[in-house]
Order: sequence, then C-alpha cells, then structure tokens
Amino acid sequence: MNSIAQIRQSIGGEVFDYQVLLHALAGYRKPRDRITRLLANGAIVRIKKGLYCFGEAFRKEPLTPERLQHLLRQAVDDLDVEQARREVVPFVVDQRALDVWSRDFFRQIIPRMVSI
Repeated sequence: MNSIAQIRQSIGGEVFDYQVLLHALAGYRKPRDRITRLLANGAIVRIKKGLYCFGEAFRKEPLTPERLQHLLRQAVDDLDVEQARREVVPFVVDQRALDVWSRDFFRQIIPRMVSI
C-alpha cells in the first residue's frame, strides 16, 4: 500500500520514532511485519530501540558522524542505566564489567566511536 516514497513523504524528518512510523504505516494490517522488511532491505535503519532514520538511499541529508553523536547523546540522556544493566546481565560473564556503566561513562565514550 505505502511505497517507501510515500512513507518518506508522510514522515518528513530524517529521524523518527516508532509511533511516527506506525502512523505512516496505518494502511497495513501488519505494520510490524512491514517495519521488519524495511529494516531488512535498508530502507530504514534502527538507531536505538524505538528510534529510526531512513536508509542512505532515502535520506534528504546525510547521517554525519556529528549527527550520529548528537543522536547518541540524546539516547544516553534518555537511558535508564539500571534497566539497561538488568537487561544485559544474562549475557555478561563478569558482571563487574557493568559497574562502570553510568550516563557519564556513555557520554565519555561517544566521541571515541567511529562510524563506518
């Protein structure tokens, strides 16, 4: 029903959240399946849970390293560190490694990240 061009026009901005995406896909019976396909074919890219941007072919402006760092800083500001820690505990052998996790810790490592 909605081509990526129609979705792109409906959303307008480069970065959008899950609710905006669902609204753009309102004509679908299974919008979550459509989101999965859009992610798989690179039409949209997940920045973090619930936050997306358009894939490179559909962007009006590039996702520069500076823009990515800005988005990551926003994500860190919104992060519930304790909840994040609880979510990863089952996957971490030495849980002492999580002791350094804090908003300040994540803010410090963002500038060290390199986009590829």
